[in-house]
Amino acid sequence: MRRLFPLTAHCLPLTVVAACTVTPLTNKIDVGAEAFVIGVGEATDGMTDLYAAPADGGSVYRLTFNRLQEQAPRLSETGTLLVYLRSSPVETTEPEPEIVMLNLRSMAERGARLPREAGRPVAVAWLAGDTAIAIRTGDAIWSHSAPPASAGFIRLAGADSARADSALAVLLGDPPQAVVIECDGGLGVCVRTTSGETSTLDTAAIAPLRWGADSIAYFRGGILTVRPLAGGRPRAPAWRSAPRSFRELSYHPGTPSRTAPGSPPP
Repeated sequence: MRRLFPLTAHCLPLTVVAACTVTPLTNKIDVGAEAFVIGVGEATDGMTDLYAAPADGGSVYRLTFNRLQEQAPRLSETGTLLVYLRSSPVETTEPEPEIVMLNLRSMAERGARLPREAGRPVAVAWLAGDTAIAIRTGDAIWSHSAPPASAGFIRLAGADSARADSALAVLLGDPPQAVVIECDGGLGVCVRTTSGETSTLDTAAIAPLRWGADSIAYFRGGILTVRPLAGGRPRAPAWRSAPRSFRELSYHPGTPSRTAPGSPPP
């Protein structure tokens, strides 16, 4: 299935026989090259949609426009693909969230649903190489190939499950030296090193996310705080026109030298 959002349009240059696509982020954020975030927010119309913004601050742009509820967005390694969960705010015959893979350069999408017996998806992420996604349910981890492949869901085990679990986690360092976890009792954010040592990062922090190889970000008192791993002064991006309750952020550091776009869903 291929869907285009209302703001998507196609054009044909007069001198070049090639199509181009205008998206909600065209001339606003250079996805794949610029450092940016995508998160969930609530618009003035009360709808829950996805929003994008430059990582260091600036204007926030609405990415989706519909009456469905989006959650848990995760950007791919290239920064050109997004996976997230989408569900209806009212009771329907499809109670489980739909898993949506979206190409940010074309706004083409592919949706899929786990079999009901697999459980309810609660988190999604891209696996290395952006060729498949990992899906966490209550007691298992599944994978699904990214478009244009059409393979179904596979329940992972052993080393495959461990690799997918790492993709879903918040890892620190490059190569990763630690993982961010909820502190015992749910009070704040802690860090567990590869040697098994655990230390408290911030007792008032919630919703941590990886902010490149050298920083971590989390919400504290409703404000996003970016904290360098090597020490130094924390900072807070200043976003204009941010939606109400801007949350569940996913960060991409930008790759200026990378020019190959992600493969669009068919």
